[in-house]
Amino acid sequence: MKRIASLSISFAALIEFAIERTRFHLWIVAVVAIVTVLWNVVGRALRSHMDSQKHDNSESVSRG
Repeated sequence: MKRIASLSISFAALIEFAIERTRFHLWIVAVVAIVTVLWNVVGRALRSHMDSQKHDNSESVSRG
């Protein structure tokens, strides 16, 4: 009976460790996903801004 209790406690500790480790990995995945989305949004905005500036500059050069 004592051995079963010991195994149960060990198994519970192992499950708790696995859950904590999974939770940590989920945080890492979430942070990477958020950074990736922000990187793409900022990249698109900057690209759009730079393209509009290039377009404005080419118009001013062709007018001059």
